[in-house]
Amino acid sequence: MQVYAYRPDAMKMLMGVVFFGFGAAFMVFNGVTDHRAILIDGFIYLAPAQATVFRWTTAVVCGIGAGFGLLALGMALFGEQSLIVGDEAIEIPKSPFSAEVATIPYRTIRAVNLITVRDHRFLKLATAKRSLTITEAKLSDPAAFEAIRRAIAAGMAAASGPRPNPSGPGPAPAPQAPARPANSGAPRSFGRRT
Repeated sequence: MQVYAYRPDAMKMLMGVVFFGFGAAFMVFNGVTDHRAILIDGFIYLAPAQATVFRWTTAVVCGIGAGFGLLALGMALFGEQSLIVGDEAIEIPKSPFSAEVATIPYRTIRAVNLITVRDHRFLKLATAKRSLTITEAKLSDPAAFEAIRRAIAAGMAAASGPRPNPSGPGPAPAPQAPARPANSGAPRSFGRRT
């Protein structure tokens, strides 16, 4: 059994909080002080009332992002989540904001997909009932992600064992031609006899 720390990177979460918090504060300031129309990319025109709604909506969205960032930062600093790779199953946290763990036996995994988005890698485990994703960024290093991939592949192979033939014992072997008599050593003629 191998246990890996599985939580968000605190520095990235702090940067997200600062970014979304600054965006929310900036848009609130603009929503209060700026009552002009907006022209977006030279062809989307928002009248002053529409521009005010746009500014306040953007402020709310940024505030929600900052709130989620604070929760994730708290999990990164104080959370005790871990990913456990066992002999017969893998245990993955269901959510970054919950202590609930999903136990997935290797025999129930139907598909494992590696998804790469730029430099970020995700391992999606699909069973008949659900699918869960392992995020490389939440692990301590890329070597841990590779070790987990290998352990899942080995666990799935061990859980499946030798696969029986689904159609039964198989067809009867084809009859073999009778053996030729041994060559007597006399030369054989292949041409026409005259």
